[in-house]
Amino acid sequence: MNRPILALLILLAFCCTSCLEIEEWLQLRKDGSGQFTVSIDMSGMYKDPTAKALLEQGGGESNPLKELGKLDTVMNMKAEAMKAGLEKPEFWERVTSSIKANEADSVFIFNFSLQFNQLDEIAYMMQYLPKVGNMAGQGETPGLGAFFPQVMHYALQNGALLRRTEMMAEDKAADPSMSAMFAMMPNANYVLKIDAPSTIKESNISNASTNGKQLKASLPLGDAMSGQLEKLDGRIVF
Repeated sequence: MNRPILALLILLAFCCTSCLEIEEWLQLRKDGSGQFTVSIDMSGMYKDPTAKALLEQGGGESNPLKELGKLDTVMNMKAEAMKAGLEKPEFWERVTSSIKANEADSVFIFNFSLQFNQLDEIAYMMQYLPKVGNMAGQGETPGLGAFFPQVMHYALQNGALLRRTEMMAEDKAADPSMSAMFAMMPNANYVLKIDAPSTIKESNISNASTNGKQLKASLPLGDAMSGQLEKLDGRIVF
């Protein structure tokens, strides 16, 4: 996954106003370890006129987006993290990013995932990932931080899972231009999905639904990107 492709992916996301979904998915094991994945689903771009024009015409034959007609790639983030001068290179061995794209099936999903040993590693990844290599902005093109101005904190306390969010330390206020752009996407949503290690008994997360071990909740992406991701904060008892 090279820099031109990722920079243009960010651009495509803003052009793909017909359908955009961000999913935050926590899979928690009994020992407190698990997997944390954030996916940006832009499958609707294949049917979006503006996005499709970028795919087919931008850059002519050298256009790196032509690769996105069919692509399935996974990248480990350790090398990029070391280039960025971040500490804990062994931590970044457990972080991967991937793109799965297939125009024939109208599937386009970009995600990044962490195999965590303890829950506080999630906040560490969310804080520093936007600074790592391909995830950082390129010139005037926003980076991954444009999608995640807040950091998610998870913790276990007295048999319950707690979730809370906070703004990035260096960006205490949400970018109003970004918020307005996401607000113009009426079908865009931010989805929270949590798989607990045992049956969920109760939760105080707003508008959440539970089914056995899984909880789901969502809010408009415009709200999430304007500093209101805390609406998905709360307590889950299992």
